[in-house]
Amino acid sequence: MAGLSEESSASQEPAQLPSTENWALRIIEVVAPEEIPAFRTLAEPYVAARSMGRLRGMRGPGALGSGLDVVAALTPVALLMCDVAKGVLAETAKDAITHRVTKIFRKKALTEAAVPLPLTAERLASARSRALKAAIDAGVEPEKARAMVDALIGSLLDSRD
Repeated sequence: MAGLSEESSASQEPAQLPSTENWALRIIEVVAPEEIPAFRTLAEPYVAARSMGRLRGMRGPGALGSGLDVVAALTPVALLMCDVAKGVLAETAKDAITHRVTKIFRKKALTEAAVPLPLTAERLASARSRALKAAIDAGVEPEKARAMVDALIGSLLDSRD
């Protein structure tokens, strides 16, 4: 998380969050490139379970949608971490949406379809902490979980350039 305090002033700029799948793929490219060819296949059980609402309140490897009690691949964990981080960052999105609605009622045109998110150091630190906990709770070794969360936050910050 080194450099997060350095990013705090720049983090006030709006940013677009990538889709969960694209964000997770960026993590896999860094921490488990051997999973890239099978990314879609490995992601499918998690995505299906998420879309059916089966992940609410689940903890441990079962929350990954595979039904397995071990972490056999990091792709579902990366997806889980991205969902957790997006949940934390969504509070910021609510503020941005309120701002955009206010602009609409003032008859100012919207120039972007997606809602930009001001990313503060505090919000990023909270997203990092919750995503790290989710990975460890899912059974990922702490060292690997830290590498994954570093890639998660790093890819988010890199996407703003």
